[in-house]
Amino acid sequence: MQNKASQKRGGGGIYKYHNSLISHESRLAHQTHLPFCAPSRLFYPRSPAPAAGLSMISRLGYSPCHGVHRGGAEHRRHRGCPYGCEFCSVTGFFGDSIRFRSNKSVVDELLMLKARAKKEGGEIAVFFVDDNFAINIKRTKSLLKDIIAADAQLPWVAQISANLLRDEELVDLIADAGGKWIFIGMESIDTENLASVNKGFNKPNEYTAVLQRLAQRNLYAITSFIFGMDNDTVGVADRTLGQVQNWPPGLPVFGLLTPLPATPLYGRLLKEGRLTRPKHWFDFAPFEMAHTPLKMGIGEAQDEVKHAWTASYSPKRNQAAIDSISDQPIQFRIGHLIARFFFRGIYFPLMGKRDWFNTVFQNRKLIFQLTSEALGLWWRKKDSSINVTVKPSRTQEITEAPQVHLYSIENSKTAESTELDVA
Repeated sequence: MQNKASQKRGGGGIYKYHNSLISHESRLAHQTHLPFCAPSRLFYPRSPAPAAGLSMISRLGYSPCHGVHRGGAEHRRHRGCPYGCEFCSVTGFFGDSIRFRSNKSVVDELLMLKARAKKEGGEIAVFFVDDNFAINIKRTKSLLKDIIAADAQLPWVAQISANLLRDEELVDLIADAGGKWIFIGMESIDTENLASVNKGFNKPNEYTAVLQRLAQRNLYAITSFIFGMDNDTVGVADRTLGQVQNWPPGLPVFGLLTPLPATPLYGRLLKEGRLTRPKHWFDFAPFEMAHTPLKMGIGEAQDEVKHAWTASYSPKRNQAAIDSISDQPIQFRIGHLIARFFFRGIYFPLMGKRDWFNTVFQNRKLIFQLTSEALGLWWRKKDSSINVTVKPSRTQEITEAPQVHLYSIENSKTAESTELDVA
C-alpha cells in the first residue's frame, strides 16, 4: 500500500509502527496505539520531552538527549522535503509537503536541555536532524530569533543545502543562535552530475563563497560528496580534493551513489538493468556499490572513495587544517582535531586500542604541538593567578614612599615626583 504523497514521488508506503520506525514517531508509538501509520501523513507530534520532567529522563536512555555530562541531543523541528533529489529517500518517505513544530515547542525543549546540563554540571550539543533545517528561510529566521531572545542557545549542528546559505542574515542568525557545524550535501563538483540526480540547485561555483561566509562567523562545514555518479570518471577524487583543500577547513565525507529502495534512482537503474545487488539492503556492505556506474568500473569507484578518505584525513592534511585555523583558541583547534579523528573512523573504524594507538602515533607531531601550547597557556594562567598583587592603598603609598639620596641627580627626580604625589 502506498499513500498518495508517496505515489506522486514514486516511492514510500505505509510502514509498520513497531517501536523503531523513525525519530519521534516511534517514541510515541506507545501513546498513539496505532498499529500502522503513513509517516508522510501523520500529524507532526508534540515532543514529550518538556512535559516529561528531568527526573524521568534516563542519562543514557532518553532520546533526544543521550546523556548530558558530555552528550548530544537529537532534535527534529520539521519533516518533509519538496526538492525530490533522485537518490534521496526523504521525499518518498515523508512526502513533499513540510510540517513544522511550533517555535515554542523547539525553544522549550532547548531550554530544558540547557537547564539539565547546568544542573548536572555537564555540557550538551544538539543535532537538528531535519533533512534541510532552513528549507523555509522565513520560518527558520523566526525560530533562530526566538532562540536568541529566550537565551536558549546551545552548540548545535544542522543540515542545510548550500543554496540556502547565500542569505547573509540567515548565516548571522545561525551563528548568534549557537550554530557550530553545518552539514552540506554538496554531492559533486560536476554540474552534469548534479543535474542528473535532480539537484541542479547546487552551484559548485558558489561552494567557496558559501564556506567562507560560514568561516567568517566561526561556522564550519561537514561537506558530503557522492562518487559513482553517471558523469564520474577515474580521478574524480583528486579533482574533488583539489577544491576541498582550498576551502576553509571542514570535515569532508565521501560515499558511493546508492540506489535506496523506492527512490526514483532505484527505479531508473532497475529499468536500465544496471543493478548488481537488487536487494542490497538485506546484505549491507559499507562503501560497496549496488549498481554499475556509466564511466568507470565498480572497483574503480570504490578505490576513488578510499583515496578521498585517506588523503582528507592523513597526518599531513590534519596538520594543514589545524595550521589554517591557528588564530582560533586552542580549545577549538583541539576539538577540531578530535573531530577529524572520529570522522576518519567512518571509513577506517577505530574499534580497538591498536587502532587508536596507530592514529595517535601517526599524528604525534601535531598532538605534541597542541598539547605543549595548551600546557603552556595553562601554566602561564596559573602562574599569573599566583603572582597577583594587591594594589596598595593611598596611605600605604605615602608611608612607603622610597627614601632617596637628595644629592643624586637621578634620584632627585624621583624625590620630586614623590613630593608632588604627597602634596
